[in-house]
Amino acid sequence: MSEHKKNALLVGATGLIGRELLSLLVQSSHYDKVVVMVRRPDAIVLDSPRIVCRTFEQGLPDGISLEDFYCALGTTQKKSGKDGLRYVDKELVITCASLARQAGAKRASIVSAVGVSPDSAFFYNRIKGEMEQGIEALCFEHTSFWQPSVLIGERDEYRLGEHIAAKLLSLPFFGNYQALSGARVARAMVEATPNSEPGIYRHRVPVIKQLSIKQSSTN
Repeated sequence: MSEHKKNALLVGATGLIGRELLSLLVQSSHYDKVVVMVRRPDAIVLDSPRIVCRTFEQGLPDGISLEDFYCALGTTQKKSGKDGLRYVDKELVITCASLARQAGAKRASIVSAVGVSPDSAFFYNRIKGEMEQGIEALCFEHTSFWQPSVLIGERDEYRLGEHIAAKLLSLPFFGNYQALSGARVARAMVEATPNSEPGIYRHRVPVIKQLSIKQSSTN
């Protein structure tokens, strides 16, 4: 691949936001190739010559040059335990971001969550906050942390608590805690990331809604 081509790396492509991200990135005229890193190659059902599928063990293709890094990795403490949550939501995110940075990526666009802080008393929020700290230390030219609240959409696993919360938080007056679809978050990420301004940004529900509408109107 030519070093002048515009390529993106996506991790977390099999989840609620990641599936939509992959579809949008493949359709985007901004990228020539979308490298997808997964645990199992057969998890990617979208067929496109623009997709380069790699396992985490394989790493990035030799000599590839990246422009942007997209991350929608995430699990739950119920599914993976505390150690598994720490590994997926923090350590694996930082590891993949570091690989992207070494391959030349200038921008990082990462799904986080509302209310995160490395000093939080809540384990999930603390891990996400520590992840954000680790990403900032990599010094991308641009970093966007997307901080939605409860997500709505089809998941591989049914989460009763999130389903109930999504119903309760569906109205706009909940502000930063309004439930949004995973598709809207993905659209906002694809709208904002290419050609974004330098700096570190944290986008919450009102901005996510605005950007997702803008992306929809241009496609």
